[in-house]
Amino acid sequence: MKTRAGLISLLILSMAALAACGQADSGTKATTTAASADHPVTVRIGMVDFPPYNEIINLVKDNLKKENINLEIKAFTDVTIPNQALNNKEIDLNYFQSESYLEQFNKSNNMDLVPLTVTFSGIFGLYSKTYKSIDEVPEGATISIPADPANSGRSLALLNEHGLIKLKDGVGVHGSKQDILENKKKYKIVEIDQMLLPQAYNDSDLTAMPSTYALQAKLVPSKDTLIREGAFYGNDFFIVLAARKDSQDDANIQKVANAFQHEDVKKLIREKYGDAFFWKKE
Repeated sequence: MKTRAGLISLLILSMAALAACGQADSGTKATTTAASADHPVTVRIGMVDFPPYNEIINLVKDNLKKENINLEIKAFTDVTIPNQALNNKEIDLNYFQSESYLEQFNKSNNMDLVPLTVTFSGIFGLYSKTYKSIDEVPEGATISIPADPANSGRSLALLNEHGLIKLKDGVGVHGSKQDILENKKKYKIVEIDQMLLPQAYNDSDLTAMPSTYALQAKLVPSKDTLIREGAFYGNDFFIVLAARKDSQDDANIQKVANAFQHEDVKKLIREKYGDAFFWKKE
């Protein structure tokens, strides 16, 4: 009987110890050893593979080698997949989207991805392969705009700002086609995947797009826009490096974020793309 009682007591003590360990573990975040010469680290990043994203990331990759971090780059051709891949832990970071796009994507997909560092933004305007001025555009013309809520709202705000349509008061860059109160010239506003905007430029009367896609269409944003944003809408449309909330404070992730703010990265944008993009002022 004594032996049995002793075993029961030992079992109870063991279970209590295990429970205590479980409670301690549940309240502790895993940490990652910072990269060093003895412990090189690989960080996976997703991007869209066209300028200036690819040039920025390759420059950052070269700089991070000095810190014993290997930036493993994965290119995507669909702007919804990098956030899904990040959320599913297939990659550690992504770099392709504005803060407004990230906010809308989180809301629509019940995700909690976070912006780590803010980088560049650019000219957002309306382009035409057929017409040289907005006054030439006829009634019923087709206007292609990005389909995602962030850039769709920005496009409609641009059209509203220049009197092509009238939106409900107060919607700003957060409006949708349902918020259009007046469209006197009966423009056909067509929403398309933002990756197809350069193609839409060839097929539509007018196309609203940011500088990144205008460059793909061989356009010069500072010269070729028929109209462009006159007012600047805060920080919503600066491109951000995004991470998962559970890894944003990781030492190696923070080193990557800091590398995006190196002076040579800003110099690349300033000297090569100064007529299309601008870096966020600190």
